[in-house]
Amino acid sequence: MRHLTDEELIDRVRAGETSMYGTLTGRYHRRLYCLALRILKNDAEAEDALQDAYILALTRLNQYAGRSSFYTWMARITMNEAFTRIRARRRAQRLEAAVESPANHHHFFAHVPNPEQQAFQNEFRRAFTISVRSLPDRYRSVFTMREIQEMSTAEAACSLGITEECVKTRLHRARELLQRRLARRVRVRERAAA
Repeated sequence: MRHLTDEELIDRVRAGETSMYGTLTGRYHRRLYCLALRILKNDAEAEDALQDAYILALTRLNQYAGRSSFYTWMARITMNEAFTRIRARRRAQRLEAAVESPANHHHFFAHVPNPEQQAFQNEFRRAFTISVRSLPDRYRSVFTMREIQEMSTAEAACSLGITEECVKTRLHRARELLQRRLARRVRVRERAAA
């Protein structure tokens, strides 16, 4: 099967010859594993991230449009899996530190908001979600990675295949658009309440 191109192997996998997927991913296994290992610094985690990337890529193979090489596409998926694991690790460490520190216990027992506060929080959360979803794709993806998924600028740039400066610019514009849209929603709400 070495004589087949990546595109030919992808066509055969899409046609139902799933055994060809192992041949396709096997071509890049070492490079992808090294990529995951450089990010995670742990053999077992790198292998797990790569296996998850293979499964995810197989489920999304019909979305591969050939605009970049198969290796580049797989590298992005592998990096996203690795960065997801790092973020999960950080969240677990923060939670563990918070639970172990008696000084932080009051955060777990903070006062419960009254119904009016709760209604405002729910309304704001809904307005925020709608505003984020309405952002143009290039701004929404950067905002989501940086502010919601807590990726670093470098991680977001690597994942999207753009420069760090571009990530910073798009994040700034996304924040400006969100502020304007949320302010507009507040004004509309105030007029309706008047």
